[in-house]
Amino acid sequence: MSGTFLYGPYMVSAEGGALAPGAEAVGHWGPWEWEQRAITVTATPVSSTGIDTVLTVVRTSLEVKPDGSRFLYARVKNIGPDPVNFGWYVGGVWKALGE
Repeated sequence: MSGTFLYGPYMVSAEGGALAPGAEAVGHWGPWEWEQRAITVTATPVSSTGIDTVLTVVRTSLEVKPDGSRFLYARVKNIGPDPVNFGWYVGGVWKALGE
């Protein structure tokens, strides 16, 4: 049986209070006990009025260990001019193992 999921926000406050311009942060989740048909990772800025923020998810990867456990990794970069705090969201379509 398939379904959709959305986890988050997983809030991030980088050292010094915010992710600096040009800096990157890594998120990871797992182990998961199911297989994914599609995964989406977003990094959503949490900012006040007057702050110019631009974030990009520059890499995602999925790893399956020999024991079958699954892990998701993602990297976000602040490409905007101001420091920013953000929240990760992970969503997608899953299927039960063996389906």
